[in-house]
Amino acid sequence: MKQPGILGITESGVDIIDAHSGTVDVSWDGKRPDQQAFTIHQMPVEKNFLEVMGIRLAEGKGFTGTPADSTNFILNETAIKEAGISQPAVGKRFTLHGVKGVIAGVAKDFHFQDMHVPIHPLILHYSADWRGRMYIRTSGKDASKALAATERVWKKYNPDYNFIYNFLDSEFNNLYKSDTHVGQLFNCFAGLAILISCLGLFGLVTYTAESKVKEISVRKVLGAGVSQIVTLLSKDFLVLVALAAAIAFPLAWLGLSSYLQGYAYRTGISWWVFAAAGAITLLISIITVSFKCVQAALANPVKNLRSE
Repeated sequence: MKQPGILGITESGVDIIDAHSGTVDVSWDGKRPDQQAFTIHQMPVEKNFLEVMGIRLAEGKGFTGTPADSTNFILNETAIKEAGISQPAVGKRFTLHGVKGVIAGVAKDFHFQDMHVPIHPLILHYSADWRGRMYIRTSGKDASKALAATERVWKKYNPDYNFIYNFLDSEFNNLYKSDTHVGQLFNCFAGLAILISCLGLFGLVTYTAESKVKEISVRKVLGAGVSQIVTLLSKDFLVLVALAAAIAFPLAWLGLSSYLQGYAYRTGISWWVFAAAGAITLLISIITVSFKCVQAALANPVKNLRSE
């Protein structure tokens, strides 16, 4: 704590963002004999764990820093609801692995696993033996100094073991690497699909314009303007684009809804996303079609009708 840039040090027996240790060996005041047992995740921690990690309490004061903490338990809000413990919960008796104690605080729900799963019931309890992960909180600007200072202290007091460390934000990002890669791949394939579609659309417009060159020339001679010629050539393609969107949007909604079911906490799919996608698709189609349509409409009709 005397080293520059270090704001706090604490310990835990499990990973705070990937905790999977659970138990059903719990009991509490008011538990009904017929009440179904549930799994509660357990997180053995140092007494200052909540303060260093910034975990807020909805009720109670938490650990006291005294020997009494060995029988003080902190449950999250989900655990209180799952157990059916009435408010206020602080002061009620609670038993974990045969150790009888009291509820010293109710922690606000926080994610201790990735967001593919909902927040599970959790109990934080003080343990002097079940440790293994040290957490060091630093100020952002002095992180490099804190890291160097920590390594010096480690090598001084624990030279037989390598100094291995990770940044918590990097570990958090690693939980969603596969999701990020899926998003990047989706963007690449979507870009390729748009490019191929535009090439195909441009080819169809070119073919249509070439096959109707005489008709376009006659219409121009009879007084048709550029806008009328462009409308003649492009309206059928825009109808096809609108029809494609009508087929694709429900399928896209079903696919996205199915994908989002993999997350316990997820955003909704708003209608404006599809409206924006439709508008962008229509705009790209108009730009693709208009180039060739305008070129055909501006062509000299005399040159095209010379052989007639």
